[in-house]
Amino acid sequence: MASEPERGYPEADYHYTRDFDPEPPSKPEPAVAMQGGDRPQQSPYVYNEEIILAVNTALAAGRPLLVGGAAGTGKSALAQDIAKQREMAFVQKVITGRTEGRDLLWRFDTVRRLRDAHLAVASRKAGESPDVLDEQNYLDKGVLWEAFVTTNPKGAVVLIDEIDKADPDVPNSLLEVLGNGKFTIDETRAVIEVNDARPPFIVITTNNERELSRPFRRRCVTLRLEEPSEARLVEIATAWGLADGDALVTAQKLATEMHRRAKADATGDLKPNAAEYLDALRACLELGVEPGSQAWEAILVATVNKPLDEPRAQDGA
Repeated sequence: MASEPERGYPEADYHYTRDFDPEPPSKPEPAVAMQGGDRPQQSPYVYNEEIILAVNTALAAGRPLLVGGAAGTGKSALAQDIAKQREMAFVQKVITGRTEGRDLLWRFDTVRRLRDAHLAVASRKAGESPDVLDEQNYLDKGVLWEAFVTTNPKGAVVLIDEIDKADPDVPNSLLEVLGNGKFTIDETRAVIEVNDARPPFIVITTNNERELSRPFRRRCVTLRLEEPSEARLVEIATAWGLADGDALVTAQKLATEMHRRAKADATGDLKPNAAEYLDALRACLELGVEPGSQAWEAILVATVNKPLDEPRAQDGA
């Protein structure tokens, strides 16, 4: 049996030198724990050995970490906690269907420059001498540019969130940049290069809504986060301080009930996730709701089942 290390998480079955060795989460203050919502700077992240190994592998290989899994499995929170654990800067870009690959590098404000150009022409006609239009004044840094030139002595963690929502050309357009660590700005021909003394750590998440190309996946280290087990849900509640004392019984019964409903759901929509579990648990604890009561059922419907569709008519009605 593997021996327990002096600090950090247990090494389980993997024996290696950890570059990334996260501290176990500390419980937030009770008032913070009961606030709920999405507050990543206050959220304790519960690692397991597979997550720690994947992060260390990506760091050792100098590759982005591509994290897949259903919504609510902690993909985005992982990147935020890595930055906090390693005291690195954190920059994030949430991808949409309109995101272009260049948006992750830089953005050029064509509209503002065109407006200023018209103003410059008008000024010249009036006999004035306007400042020369400089393309650099219309450039905004994308997240990769920010990470490449960060002044944080430990570098930056970049979160490219939900890459599968973008057109397939977007991840493919990043292949050369991620491989070479540099890119050229079209408007100024300036070359932006990564600082090799503090290279960024890039985390890319996907909900698997669209298949990513094999060349893109080859340039990443991959990690899949599964839906949390009953034990992991209780572990997360414990890290938040929401399963102490008498609350442990509620936390355990709620975890069991979420998994029961997921197994009974023919649509597959009720996969257990930590966010909804914590919402339901906070509501039960704050409102003094006992497991198995009518209020318990109503809270689970509101926080887990979440029915919004019109009821279907019964056959023969």
